[in-house]
Amino acid sequence: MTRFLISLIITVFCVSVNARMYQWVDPDNGTTQLSGKPPAWYRSSTGGPRIFVFENGKVVDDTGVKVSEPERDQLRLQAFLQAEEDRSSVRDKLLEAKRLEAALGLEQKEEEAVVETEEVAAATDAHPTEEEAPPTEQEAINQMRSLIEEWEARRTEAAKGVVNPDENQ
Repeated sequence: MTRFLISLIITVFCVSVNARMYQWVDPDNGTTQLSGKPPAWYRSSTGGPRIFVFENGKVVDDTGVKVSEPERDQLRLQAFLQAEEDRSSVRDKLLEAKRLEAALGLEQKEEEAVVETEEVAAATDAHPTEEEAPPTEQEAINQMRSLIEEWEARRTEAAKGVVNPDENQ
C-alpha cells in the first residue's frame, strides 16, 4: 500500500514537473530518495540499489530490468550528459540573473546621478547667466565650492530627516 502511495505521489510530482527524476531506496535507512540527477552507481558495473527513472510521468528506465551492455552504457552516458546539461543551464540562468541584478543596480545609480545633476543644475540657475563675463579660474573654483557646500547641506538635512523625522516637523 505505501509503495503504491509513493509511486502515485512520484507520478503526480513527475507529471507536474515534466523532468527526469531518479528514485531509489536508501539501503542505510530505508527511505525513498528522489533526485533530478542520477546517483553515481546508476547503470554502473558495480551496481547499487534499484533505480526507477521517471520522465514526464512515465517510467523510462528501471535498473531491475536487465539490458545489454551497450544499452546500459548508452543509458548511463545519456543520464550523466543530461545532468551536466541541467547543471550548465542552471549556471547560465544564475549568470543572467547576476547580469540583470548588476544592470538594475546601474540603473538605480544612474537615476540617483540624474537627480543629483538636476539638483546641481537648479542651483546653478541662480548664478550668473551667459551674458555676463565668464568667471576667472579662481571664481569658478569658488562657485563650485559653494555649490558643493550647498549640495552637501541639502543632503545632510535630508539625512537628518530620515534619521530623526520628529525633529524636522
